[in-house]
Amino acid sequence: TDIGVELDSLAAPGETVTNGLLEITVLEVVRGDDALAMAVEAWQYNDEPDEGMEYVQVRIRVRNVGTEDAPLDVGRFSFNTVGDQGQIWDPPFMVEPSPEFDAKLFPGGWFEGWVTLQVGIGEGDLILIYEPSFSFSTDNVRYLSLE
Repeated sequence: TDIGVELDSLAAPGETVTNGLLEITVLEVVRGDDALAMAVEAWQYNDEPDEGMEYVQVRIRVRNVGTEDAPLDVGRFSFNTVGDQGQIWDPPFMVEPSPEFDAKLFPGGWFEGWVTLQVGIGEGDLILIYEPSFSFSTDNVRYLSLE
């Protein structure tokens, strides 16, 4: 489908997008103090968000729908966020809640895990951006609403 292919066709939370290789679904979103508490629970030495920022914890399900008989690597650094400020935010370096989002999936394989992101405090219209690592094309980029 065309859901999530462009910013004006965002997938709603719980709605699945595909890029021909991977199905992606946002299952749960936790923000602010609750997201910070999850980070501290994951590892007491995790830093607080940068000044003026807050954490967003996103539980994501992915499934390899490709046909190549080789595993597909999917990790947290394939995800970014953008909101109403228009700035794309990279994920922070930290120990994430369990299960941490990192998987190698053969066709048909699936995984659910948490990705920790950060955005400006109070920023609205949050969007999760999936862009495969080492991809030099925008054909496989997908956009999912976090609100």
